[in-house]
Amino acid sequence: MGSEWFYEYEGKECGPIPSETLLHLARHGAISRESGVRKQGMTQLVAAEKVKGLFTTGTDGAAPTAGERLRPEEAVSVYLRKALDHCLEEADGDLLKHTPPIGCIWPWYGKVLLAYEIRGIEKLPTPVVDMSLPLGQRTKPVRAMFQALLKASLCERPAYPTTLAELRRTEPGKLQADLILRCKEFEDGTWLFMDSSLEA
Repeated sequence: MGSEWFYEYEGKECGPIPSETLLHLARHGAISRESGVRKQGMTQLVAAEKVKGLFTTGTDGAAPTAGERLRPEEAVSVYLRKALDHCLEEADGDLLKHTPPIGCIWPWYGKVLLAYEIRGIEKLPTPVVDMSLPLGQRTKPVRAMFQALLKASLCERPAYPTTLAELRRTEPGKLQADLILRCKEFEDGTWLFMDSSLEA
């Protein structure tokens, strides 16, 4: 798909967003086949179903129906799992850089994720944007906020070159922790995970 995209949500045009985010929104029901979308540079919205590959899922190529679309909490769980799985597979060359593939979720500074279990996800009240403030002082409009409870197994991030395999074998400074993450989904389709607490 490539490029940047705009999409229609509740009567408003949102974006630009990368093609990966557009796919994420389509997979989780935020964009339907009838939703208007356009690639950056186009002037007219077209039905999302006309975008090649946008609704191809799984092995049967079928798009999710309205009854199959995930609830918001389930969508967050899918996204969170993907982010955490990326952290579990952190490239050996990045172990000293503190920059896993999805950098927006990195609440355990100085530690490496060994394993995790998502215990639960709940929706939080959505913050209201103060429209009376100057444009530069307003917070980015938030569509929804969620809180996730995780049980995580972590170990210390060493100050010397090593590999994930070696860390999993030696598990230096290993600890079990209850982790609470807060997640914001913005109206432009982007996400942000914020560390709330990390307790051994």
